[in-house]
Amino acid sequence: MAEIKLPKIPSKVTLSHNGSLVAISYQSDMAGVERVLFLDVASKTFVHTLAGGRFLEPKFHPAQDLMAVVKAGTANQLTIFDTTTWEEIYKHETSTAPALAMTISDDFQSLAMTLADTRIEVWDLTKLGYTNVKRP
Repeated sequence: MAEIKLPKIPSKVTLSHNGSLVAISYQSDMAGVERVLFLDVASKTFVHTLAGGRFLEPKFHPAQDLMAVVKAGTANQLTIFDTTTWEEIYKHETSTAPALAMTISDDFQSLAMTLADTRIEVWDLTKLGYTNVKRP
């Protein structure tokens, strides 16, 4: 059992596909988080932080070391990270109403986002230039 003292009470936690990472989210308002800490379970250390904006909940790939997150605002920005190196392997941005929620398909090929102006955007990431370089 790993037990780590956190800086404050989180709003949500999410495990990576193999349980090696935990995303610890801290809520800023009803539609986003202000900070996400990524904890390496084995070493009990924080290995990455997302801060400086309003983020939607991060989503881990169900079988690979990938994580997707949207930084919401007047320009909603999707970033996909390789969680072994924290390299940004893909980024796409749209200028539109702020995103409120997002989901991404298990294969990381499609993304859906609800927006503050009551619209939903569905992105085919393959048509937007994303290629899953970690695919076996």
